[in-house]
Amino acid sequence: MEKKSEKTLTDRRQVLIRMLSLGLLAGTGPVLLSACGGAKPRYIEPGINEVEGRVLIDGKPAALGMKANPNSLIETGPDAMVALVLGLDAFLLRENTRLRFIPKSSTSLHQMVAETVRDQSTTTDTSQGPAVVVAQDVFGFSLESGKVLSVFSPGSRLLRTPSINIGIRGTGVYLESALKSDGEQSYICTCYGTVDIQSRVDPTIKETVVSKHHDAPRTITSFKNKSQIRLAPFTNHTDAELTMIEALVGRVPPFKVEAMRSHSMQQNRTMPRIQHVPTTTGTHSAPTSAPVSIPTHTPHYH
Repeated sequence: MEKKSEKTLTDRRQVLIRMLSLGLLAGTGPVLLSACGGAKPRYIEPGINEVEGRVLIDGKPAALGMKANPNSLIETGPDAMVALVLGLDAFLLRENTRLRFIPKSSTSLHQMVAETVRDQSTTTDTSQGPAVVVAQDVFGFSLESGKVLSVFSPGSRLLRTPSINIGIRGTGVYLESALKSDGEQSYICTCYGTVDIQSRVDPTIKETVVSKHHDAPRTITSFKNKSQIRLAPFTNHTDAELTMIEALVGRVPPFKVEAMRSHSMQQNRTMPRIQHVPTTTGTHSAPTSAPVSIPTHTPHYH
């Protein structure tokens, strides 16, 4: 039954991706695409763009077009998923997920900042390690359990699971949290951008990851008051899903932009060049052409 359920979820994900990419779901039609970090698109449909299965927003059954708030609690049941937009950020929550958004003014968010950064000055200094995050500029979420794919507009954010804090800056991130009897295991893939990972159990356990295209997934285990960050394989999310949720907020993932640029440069290199015949000053040379055959016999008229 488990394999059948996984196959059903995979099939649903593929259908969702195709429909959203074709603009067949709510809010996906009138969006002007731009590269990540570009100008704000003309129109974005906030709230839920697609929902499958049992999904609750603040305890109420979710429906297309329903809005989430900066402090909303999102819960998904078995075989469920939801794609939603909040501000200029987009999220795809998988089955059995419990996620709470954290507004800028939240006391919990200020606590997250205090746990994660060394200094709350009004500047960003990357010369001494991870960037300093200003509490007033931060929006975030707490993933209590489950799986979520997120894309963010430029700016600082703070995310958390039961065992780690994550500082991000205009990033695409896939995050999982699995509770165990004696601790928790988190998985994070920095799809693109920069993240600062820090254990909440042992703050000395931390790492900054810079990625262009799923370069450095990590697993963070926190058992019996000990934490460990390890390399991990790429799993459970796709470029098609990233492209889809970026499109919900009018953007194109950086790796897509780079691929389009490379393709364009390759085309320019393979295009035939027009050869110009040098000319003498004051004269014009005609293009070279094949010789014309002129008949030498005299025509006869009747």
